Amino acid sequence: MTSNPENERETALQVRRAARHFAMLYFNLCRVLVEKCGEETALPVIQKVIFKLSLDRTDRNRCRALQAGASLDLESFNSFNDLPTIGWSAWEESMGGVRCPYAEQWLTYYEKYP
Repeated sequence: MTSNPENERETALQVRRAARHFAMLYFNLCRVLVEKCGEETALPVIQKVIFKLSLDRTDRNRCRALQAGASLDLESFNSFNDLPTIGWSAWEESMGGVRCPYAEQWLTYYEKYP
């Protein structure tokens, strides 16, 4: 099967768009929590959510690696992580923004919400 650079670029753009939408949702959820509860109350809640999500993702990725008979080392990490790496590995300047689509979205909020 031959690769199609135009299809690969379109896929990367779609993944970047989805990542930016996730970043918008995540940022706005955090902002609403801070506005509603105050930073002192919201911060530990946000940290707990992120920590629980990271544990869930790590456990699922570890399970997939073990089921495949892979070792749990850095070399096999990229084969089992669930990050949409095409969103930044296929990035080129003509796509605009910055390499990381999550950072690209968060930077749009920075001036108003440093």
